[in-house]
Amino acid sequence: MLAYVLNVFVGLFPYPQPLHTPIALVQFVLIPVGLLIFGVGSVLRGASRLGGIAVALGIVAVVSNLWLFSIISAGSEAIALPELAVVLPLDSWAAMMIWRQYRGKLA
Repeated sequence: MLAYVLNVFVGLFPYPQPLHTPIALVQFVLIPVGLLIFGVGSVLRGASRLGGIAVALGIVAVVSNLWLFSIISAGSEAIALPELAVVLPLDSWAAMMIWRQYRGKLA
């Protein structure tokens, strides 16, 4: 949830405002952490399919972060696609949770 809140703040403080970069970095770190915690917790409580999907999305976010940080460390500013690749797993998870809630299967 905090990653989504930070996503709003990234938009409220667009680049090159001073708060944009630290907010974005924290958001990018929290996305895989949150997905992995949710996924492992779900698996441990017996929701292995839901948890497995969340873990897989968390791994995609980790790999995307590595891609993003390697581009940044190389000095490139072409970061839009890697940023999208980090955020897309979180958005996919949120869409899945909304769909499950809609279908009454959140429990």
